Amino acid sequence: MSQVNLLRIVVASPGDVQPERDALAQVVEELNGGVAKDRNLRLELVRWETDAYPGFHPEGPQGLIDSILRVEDCEVLIGIFWKRFGTPTKDAASGTEHEFRKAYQAWKSDGRPQIMLYFNQRPAAPKSKSEADQWGQVLEFQQNFVARGLTPGAKSVVTGDTLWKFIVSELPETLRDFGEPLRQELLDQGGLLLLDGLDEVPEAERRREQVKAAVEGLAAMFPKLRLLVTSRTYAYQKQDWKLKRFAEAVLSPFGRAQIQSFVERWYAHVGPMRGLKPEDAQGKAAALNQAIDGNPRLFSRR
Repeated sequence: MSQVNLLRIVVASPGDVQPERDALAQVVEELNGGVAKDRNLRLELVRWETDAYPGFHPEGPQGLIDSILRVEDCEVLIGIFWKRFGTPTKDAASGTEHEFRKAYQAWKSDGRPQIMLYFNQRPAAPKSKSEADQWGQVLEFQQNFVARGLTPGAKSVVTGDTLWKFIVSELPETLRDFGEPLRQELLDQGGLLLLDGLDEVPEAERRREQVKAAVEGLAAMFPKLRLLVTSRTYAYQKQDWKLKRFAEAVLSPFGRAQIQSFVERWYAHVGPMRGLKPEDAQGKAAALNQAIDGNPRLFSRR
């Protein structure tokens, strides 16, 4: 009889995404009955509402939860956010952020757990200042997560090698051994690297300044590498934010026919990767195009 390997999955989230948390339990149950079973795996979903118990701890309630979740010992941490960020702990703005930090520190030292963060995009309107503040914390955390490869602080020194090491660390574990051959290939032959969303880097704790230094340093490290960096035009107006020795080009807005073609081609390409049947992918493309047509905020007819 083959040995079954246990894979622990910890869920971290505030309390406003309970349907998503419940859905995870159903997904794990289905996987254990099919794909996981075929591979001699058993997925164990750990979450505070089913695994925590009443008690006391020197570090308070979060300390008790930490001893039960054992985030640093799991294989996967799934974080889910919507409008709430959560209740502050002794060392973080919420229990979820605290658990994410523990997982991130473990990942940096041991290469595990894998961290998957999801942000609910369902529209909502804050009904009070406290709700708006909570949502603001979620957005700030999401932005800071984009820049998580940087070390905040005035004394932090960021170079092109900082960005390169971050890129390699983001490769799937099975591909990380190819980091050095890839580096040599880019040095010898060059290539094309796309860095999307320069304007999405938060300004807090000098991160924009650090990112600018990292991108310019990476370009200097790889003279043959073609580096394409995107940003929204309004955010790239400040002279001290512009990248040195980078040519600038502004993309013209898509016309209606171009938007429709892009959406259709996008779903035609991504659909098979997501396991969609061709007719389902076409249906999603048609639904999105219809939504764009019907919303003047998304598309202005000229």
